[in-house]
Amino acid sequence: MAPVRDAASDQSTLVVDYPFASADDGGSTVLSLNLQWDAASGGVAWTTLIGESPYSTTESYTVALA
Repeated sequence: MAPVRDAASDQSTLVVDYPFASADDGGSTVLSLNLQWDAASGGVAWTTLIGESPYSTTESYTVALA
């Protein structure tokens, strides 16, 4: 289940949607999602936005970019 960039995204806001109705879940119930952002570090430093603790099943998440 890869997150999808929502059409509501613009130059200053990224809106991410998770497609829960997907064949990629193997028929299992989704218990938690983990969304991380590297803030243009080239994958060196990741920050968890939602999901690791506490668990999250948020279907959409908005990030305001600086």
